[in-house]
Amino acid sequence: MLPGFGGHLVSEFFIESRLAAGPDDPGESGESDGFDANRAAIVRRQLVRWRRGCRSLGPASSVRALLETGAAPLVEALGFDPPSFVESLEQVDPPVAVAIVGAGSHGVVLLVAPWGERLDPLWRPAVTQAIRRSASWCLLFNGTHLRSICAARPYARRHFEFDVDLAIDDDRTFSAFWWLNRFERFRPSDPLRPVPSIQPLEAIVEASERHASGVCRSLRDGVLAASTDVLGALAGRAVRKTIDVSSDSFEQALTIVYRLLFLLFAEARGLVPLWHPIYRESYSIEALRAAAERPNGACGLWDGLRAIARLAHAGCRAGDLRVTPFNGRLFAPSRTPLAERRDLDDEAARRAVLALSTRAAPDRAGRERIAYRDLGVEQLGAVYETLLDYEPRVVSSGGIDAATRGGSSRSSRALVSARRPARSTHRSRLPST
Repeated sequence: MLPGFGGHLVSEFFIESRLAAGPDDPGESGESDGFDANRAAIVRRQLVRWRRGCRSLGPASSVRALLETGAAPLVEALGFDPPSFVESLEQVDPPVAVAIVGAGSHGVVLLVAPWGERLDPLWRPAVTQAIRRSASWCLLFNGTHLRSICAARPYARRHFEFDVDLAIDDDRTFSAFWWLNRFERFRPSDPLRPVPSIQPLEAIVEASERHASGVCRSLRDGVLAASTDVLGALAGRAVRKTIDVSSDSFEQALTIVYRLLFLLFAEARGLVPLWHPIYRESYSIEALRAAAERPNGACGLWDGLRAIARLAHAGCRAGDLRVTPFNGRLFAPSRTPLAERRDLDDEAARRAVLALSTRAAPDRAGRERIAYRDLGVEQLGAVYETLLDYEPRVVSSGGIDAATRGGSSRSSRALVSARRPARSTHRSRLPST
């Protein structure tokens, strides 16, 4: 995790993996990362001096002062030209200053907001000014954070940003800050130079999206595998005695899988109190994942899943631990009565937890954790939709196979699919809580 980094235009996990590969790694398309460690050290020292010079800035500072004392030296240290064509936008609430940094086709819009002002409401004026000034990128600065917006992708409304103080202080965050924000990154791709010396930011965004798509595909397979394992555990011996699996058992299995997905997403977004050691070590899915990866770690996993579901449904107040309940139907115990049995297979729970929280590493050497913080609601909804195309069936060997609703088989020990119930409550978005 990168302290002080935010936004989803570029995946945080993707940034970390690229930086971990080393400054000489050419990237997916043979292009250079452009990470010069010596120049980065020089820039970092410049920013330390810049921060000392900004001590006079604060909530009472004017936007013009923030532009001249704060934003201008910051972007110049990153290699941009000094701000030009400066104007004030009084019609925006709050008023902001806008300028161009860079030159010609490399121009980038710089929008400066009052100290500590929220940057989310400024997305529209930022994109408007970038289009007006024929720029593909816009930088937003409010004295504490620097945000980058791609005006060429207004439909996505995504960005990445850095807390500048944390970026200066933390080694890994500064590496990411310099890697993404140096001026050369904002140059548009040149079709006459198929292998530029420095990979443009547009290419990095595209590579990050390909990475996220790969994670999403892996998670879809993991959801199918986890659903089969959970259904097999809930059905128990009935699987070997019948030629079908009841829709009730199947819907309960889906509910348990959706609970795990929801909690993994919530933990990644800080929606549950992971900061508290009791919750983090005893009631988080991350703790179950760590236990599942240990030898003989399956013991008690169903007990852990039941305890986590009850806590999520009812919440608690214990000392300084406060857990806000999710009062909807997703975590209601009445939705999964089969999960209350005491003879459930812990090994099936172990496989399900690992299938949803990890994926095969790119080099096929073991497994790596899935970074749920990099998955958007739309991508998670696409994962949910995966289950709507399949239905479970019992095969002659006594296991569970998956077949599409059209009849073609997707044969695997750990694949299941979903038959859409007549009163389906599962939709292609986050379940109601």
